[in-house]
Amino acid sequence: MFTGIIRNTGTLSSVAKEASGAVLLEIATELSASMHEGDSVAVNGVCLTVLEHTDTAWTARLMQETLNKTTLGNLRVNQKVNLELPVASGERLHGHIVQGHVDGVCEISAITLAGDDRIFTLKPPKELLKNISAKGSVALGGVSLTVVDVFPDSFTVSLMPYTLSHTTLGQHNIGDKVNIETDKHTQALWHTGIVQKGDQRGTSLGFPTANITLEDSSGALQEGVFAARAMIAGNPTLYAGALHVGPRPTFPGASSSVEIHLINFPIRDLYGEKISFAVIEKIRDIEKFNSEEDLVQAIRQDVQKATEILSKIS
Repeated sequence: MFTGIIRNTGTLSSVAKEASGAVLLEIATELSASMHEGDSVAVNGVCLTVLEHTDTAWTARLMQETLNKTTLGNLRVNQKVNLELPVASGERLHGHIVQGHVDGVCEISAITLAGDDRIFTLKPPKELLKNISAKGSVALGGVSLTVVDVFPDSFTVSLMPYTLSHTTLGQHNIGDKVNIETDKHTQALWHTGIVQKGDQRGTSLGFPTANITLEDSSGALQEGVFAARAMIAGNPTLYAGALHVGPRPTFPGASSSVEIHLINFPIRDLYGEKISFAVIEKIRDIEKFNSEEDLVQAIRQDVQKATEILSKIS
């Protein structure tokens, strides 16, 4: 599993075609010294296996399926590639969950400037558009990005200077093709609201709690506890959460509320922030608890279950 956060690039040092039609790539990178045979490495978003390595370079084999479905067969010697090693268990997911299983190739149809940023318009295979939604995530060339807008046959992403200079995306031009891995669960409906000050119970457990007043345009929410994804306005990171919708569990007869425990979010005051979230999967129905201790234990279980659900997204 990867996150789409690119901290390293490599240079293609050789390309060799086998009689079978498969292609061997040799990639020079300082990461090679820490690799082992059989390791997985994402190259421009494609999960490849390390066949051999030295302290300065490693080799991978491209099967026909990889050549058919990705841009890797078009790479040339001395071309730079984005590299990412798998995320270690327990690390923070700074991007979003990326598997390295590329869905296809999309074409850059336009590039416009927005201050120091660049807005890319991309045309993916039509069947992939159902998995792309505004505010959702997408991996392009292995880079985790937030979708800005979605149109009938295209979508846009905004690239800041850091991304342009630290990945290969800054070298792309109109007409270039890039690998795309969509986020299959971004077709879920996104809700938006303002965070209100709550009782801080979740924060004391290490899970910042956002009590949300929904905007009228957000639509109805089913009661229950859910695994959800969340995004804070102005922050491109997609966070995991355990969402509670319905009567407060320790206050019989109380009116419904919406609150979310953010799992991979640094603890800070969210009061007044705008937050958007998408429901992914229901965890359980609303329950009443006889004690504060029982409620705290339920919150812990909800967070654990939400983490498990979101970490298995394919």
